[in-house]
Amino acid sequence: MKVASYNILSGGFSSYSYDSSSPERLGLLKKAISRINADLIGLIDTFRWDSLYNNRQLTKTFSYKRAYCINLNDNRLKKKGHSNGITILTNLPVEYFETISLKTRDAIKTTLQINGEKLDIFTVYLDDLSENTRIKQTQALLKNINRKRPTIVMGDLNTLSQNDVPKTNPLIDKFATDNPQLIESLLPVLNEMKRGDVIKQLEMFGLKDAGKNGEPTAPTKLFPAIIKNAILRIDYAFHTDNVRVKNFKVLTDSLFSQTSDHYPIVFDINVKS
Repeated sequence: MKVASYNILSGGFSSYSYDSSSPERLGLLKKAISRINADLIGLIDTFRWDSLYNNRQLTKTFSYKRAYCINLNDNRLKKKGHSNGITILTNLPVEYFETISLKTRDAIKTTLQINGEKLDIFTVYLDDLSENTRIKQTQALLKNINRKRPTIVMGDLNTLSQNDVPKTNPLIDKFATDNPQLIESLLPVLNEMKRGDVIKQLEMFGLKDAGKNGEPTAPTKLFPAIIKNAILRIDYAFHTDNVRVKNFKVLTDSLFSQTSDHYPIVFDINVKS
């Protein structure tokens, strides 16, 4: 069973505005999602989708059997005019979709029936500015997890693992040299990410990091800066001991460089008996 998580940058729109009636990158998104070919994919940052499409329209657009789309309901983002969301597309047997609250924003819990076993997949999009806010969101998330049930937590966590920081720092330094004006505005956000408290929290809970090689997932060349390769691993998948993960990959070919400022993560799973 193949699972994927993909931050698609403002729902495929060229900006966080309301000028266009349809995402400018929708054609690229359809190609990218088809290329990924996951049995379940969590799409992060589906800006405006909850107001533009119903779930039936999403299944038809992306050729999936089931879809579930929510708004994050984050008041800080709404004040900026950013109607961000999360969308699940799947062909798997869904017992139910559930919108869960992570204090300041919502996430999706998808419960599947796989070979007579229930499997929970939490798709999340954590705060993009504050590690303290992300910690509170993660605490709320963990209260929804039954560790005895096979579980996956995936999405854009907007933070770094402390294990990644030593190899990430030189990449950030190179980015700063190439983008001296831009780095000033990004440094406070990057310093918050480097705290790594969210990842530590997930691991202390007993969840395993599926992307053990620490390959960066963002940004792509679509990001408005001088950049050759991704420098930050901020998209993750974690899992309980009773889930086996194989073939974890970050997909980095040219299609994905054009489609979003993040690369998708893709992996195969088996539920242990």
